[in-house]
Amino acid sequence: MRPRPHDLARPIAGALLVGLLVLGPACRLPGTETHAANVRAGEELVLSLERHHVRTGRYPAELSGLVPSELAAVPVPTWANGAPMVHGFRYFPRPDGSAFRLIVDDVRSLVGPSDRVVVWTSGGGREEGDVSLFPYAAP
Repeated sequence: MRPRPHDLARPIAGALLVGLLVLGPACRLPGTETHAANVRAGEELVLSLERHHVRTGRYPAELSGLVPSELAAVPVPTWANGAPMVHGFRYFPRPDGSAFRLIVDDVRSLVGPSDRVVVWTSGGGREEGDVSLFPYAAP
């Protein structure tokens, strides 16, 4: 007697579930963890910039102005392969220190400089998207 399709559904579903549980962590998109780490580092930079602004009344002219009062060192974002990004976080303060823009490439692109970016702005703004939406973000 030939098995009916619904008789095979449970064993197949069970095998798929076990496969997902066992192989799931290995099936993540490359760069996802690195992207999350770079975003966390960017968020920490933004918090440090805001603390500096509260303390001094202006944003620093360079990220190095946060060391050592706000940070032990300025974080360096990395590509998915672990190599540091040459240009790191790109920081653009207004000349009068009243606002800033902080940019990092999205490392989920594994072939070098990305066409996607994460952009933070003073006051807590954050956006992610195609670099064409943020023409000022092109390296």
